[in-house]
Amino acid sequence: MQNGSSLIMLSIRGIGVRFIDSFSFLPRALKLLGDDFKLPQEEREGYFPHLFNTLENQEYSGRIPERHYFGYSQLHDNEKKAFDAWYEEQVQSNVVWHSRTEIIKYCQQDTRVLARCLNIFRRNFAEKCDELDCFEFPTMASAAITALQAKFLPENTIGIVPLEGYGGRGFHSKVRLEYLACDTSSCGSVNGSEEVLRNIAFVPRADPRTALFGGRVEVFYLKKEVSLDSGDTMEHDDYQSLYPSVNLEGAYGHGHPKVFYCNFPPVENWFGVVHCIILPSQNCYVPPLPYRLPSNSIVYTLCRTCVLVRNLNTPCSHNDDERALTGMWGCEEVQVAVKDARYTIVTVYELHHFEKTIQFNRQTGQRGLFDGAVRTFAKDKIVASGFPAGVETQADKQRYCNRWHDFLDITISPHEVEENPGKRFCAKIAINLLWGRFVMRDDYDQAEYCQRYSRCLELMVGNNYQPESVLFVTNQVAEVIYQESKEVARQNVKTNIYIGIRTTEMARLKLLRECLWEIQPGKLMYCDTDSALYVREADESPLPRGEYLGQLSSENKGKRCLKFAALGRKTYIKVMDDGETQLKAKGITPNPYNKTLLNYDTIKGMLDGTDWFSVDTENPAAFIRDMKNIKVRTKPMKRVAREIRLNAKYIIVFRGASDSEPLLHLGHQLFPRRPKYFEEAVDYCMAKDNGYLIINGYLIHPNIADDERLMTDIFGENPYKSTVVFKAIN
Repeated sequence: MQNGSSLIMLSIRGIGVRFIDSFSFLPRALKLLGDDFKLPQEEREGYFPHLFNTLENQEYSGRIPERHYFGYSQLHDNEKKAFDAWYEEQVQSNVVWHSRTEIIKYCQQDTRVLARCLNIFRRNFAEKCDELDCFEFPTMASAAITALQAKFLPENTIGIVPLEGYGGRGFHSKVRLEYLACDTSSCGSVNGSEEVLRNIAFVPRADPRTALFGGRVEVFYLKKEVSLDSGDTMEHDDYQSLYPSVNLEGAYGHGHPKVFYCNFPPVENWFGVVHCIILPSQNCYVPPLPYRLPSNSIVYTLCRTCVLVRNLNTPCSHNDDERALTGMWGCEEVQVAVKDARYTIVTVYELHHFEKTIQFNRQTGQRGLFDGAVRTFAKDKIVASGFPAGVETQADKQRYCNRWHDFLDITISPHEVEENPGKRFCAKIAINLLWGRFVMRDDYDQAEYCQRYSRCLELMVGNNYQPESVLFVTNQVAEVIYQESKEVARQNVKTNIYIGIRTTEMARLKLLRECLWEIQPGKLMYCDTDSALYVREADESPLPRGEYLGQLSSENKGKRCLKFAALGRKTYIKVMDDGETQLKAKGITPNPYNKTLLNYDTIKGMLDGTDWFSVDTENPAAFIRDMKNIKVRTKPMKRVAREIRLNAKYIIVFRGASDSEPLLHLGHQLFPRRPKYFEEAVDYCMAKDNGYLIINGYLIHPNIADDERLMTDIFGENPYKSTVVFKAIN
């Protein structure tokens, strides 16, 4: 079982041996697990000079290697203090460093640390889940859903969605329907029959998975600064356990949906998902409905055509047909769009409506889908966190426990509350994984290592399989990647896409109603799934906050945020009033070295147009999974922080271009007033081994048809694999 290049599970048939990836259960760096589980210092991960571990140094014996071989520049300040103390102790003791001995000691210590943490995690999970062994499953998500079904889930509540969908989705193509409607041998003589067929609108059966949009991530302003003297600040509020809170409080469909193709019930009574055409209003500052582009990117727009042609600089002049959105959405989002944002439903194609719902109600005692599991793991997390600061007397402790009883209907005794980092970590992971496994796809690729020619041939040419690729690992072993055909595909009884759709829909609506629509237009800077960053003036109050599940808390930790700049989704930087910078960059580790390269000034320079060039961040010892040779190796790797402009139209990507004349010609056309500046940028980039030049930046690929180039997602491609592009789209 693989996930991309990661091996999730490997089973050896005949001898009953399984290998599973511990990272699927404890998704943390090994050096952080010591803090998570509060291990004694001598039982934590040690230090090792990975950059010194080269072929020529395998038999090295002598002084301890210099600090930089240990990745010293990648350490944070507190980590440097601990490392310096350890390093000086080694130097003062005149330790003789034997590379081969030290690497064995380091690997053995890592194994002991991981085994200790995994055993603690395993015991804590079994205690709360009727002795269920989480390591019987390939991932923590599959263990969590098994525990949910076995202990917490009410019986006969979740329907098993048919493989082909409700109504046989996907088995009737346009060609088949045309053939059944009119045999060409008999229809050819009927006057106008071909014209009639051409004018018939074919609407394929909707796939509910297209209504699964995930969290809302948007940049509303690229940069903002507030003065220290003004008293203004930029608040960054995020929800405490957003998904568990909607799991606990939200309503879910019970059983199977009823599918409507006509005679639809009133819009206000819908519950489920709907496939329709809807016309947005023209003056909604924060649109409520997501829209999926052909590139599979998600945007929030009031005009379909504007976003497809990247019309970001001129007012929209399109008519209603050009503006209307077609897609599948959760019914509550559509109801909110119609009622609160003045959207208009044009046409409804298909409605999957649940006539019965299930929702937790503490007053009536009615159970929900997730309330038992959420409250159980929430209690574990609360108890294992210990009492917060300021809760010291017995009366304070009792009041603290009573507040949780009033809010979550869980009973906690003061003597139960005791800090236990391992137990808290287990509960935190489990409570956030309750719903994710329900949305797992059924069409994952499967990998099998074949030693018999007959089995390899069966997977390659058999009617029951659809082969993807074959790789001969050795002369005796072949790796076959394949999918089972629809005719023999097995029904997954632990998935239900409607639960995932409903969970993410409720989370987006909670963020929209309580945050995005409550912030004045022009003050909202950024949002990311469960958080919002916005400007608050000195005389204004922040959004309502609390200390419980599903309530907002401040990410600023008592500081004032004075500067903000964003290159795009999940790539931004904040500067606090004490000078601290908080960087988040997708795919880039925010260690001290990278922060010196990708700082507020460089990001602002990209946005202002004063810096045309990329910022290369470096990992001197990145792990590379070589799937072709089935090896893991380390090598230096660079990642590039790219300029991503919301008003962008052009980007030039090249690798080792030998002739710059066409590129300069294009630049002179685009920038007739600044040709010299453009030439300098070209020379700079072409001098690099792997260079690329961003011109107000959207990615254009030479292997994509002209009419599709503007639909390409900038995050989805690797610029190092691109070739010269000389054509720009106006």
